Amino acid sequence: MDRFWRCNSLLHFLAYRILGTHEGAGNAVENCRIVASRNPPDFAYEGAFRSWVARVLLDEALAILRQRNAAQTELSK
Repeated sequence: MDRFWRCNSLLHFLAYRILGTHEGAGNAVENCRIVASRNPPDFAYEGAFRSWVARVLLDEALAILRQRNAAQTELSK
């Protein structure tokens, strides 16, 4: 998982831009790390790994946004 830690600042930056908070970004990166560590594919190039892990992060960040929107919808009822 050394590759993951080399991408950590990029992932946090992307998550922050999507979610708008450092707490949410940290949660998304942690969720991404868990998903990525389960069964990481073997990429020959660092760029391919970075693209894959960024996509995993995007999925996690969007899941957090959906949860936020669902919670806000529930509160407004």
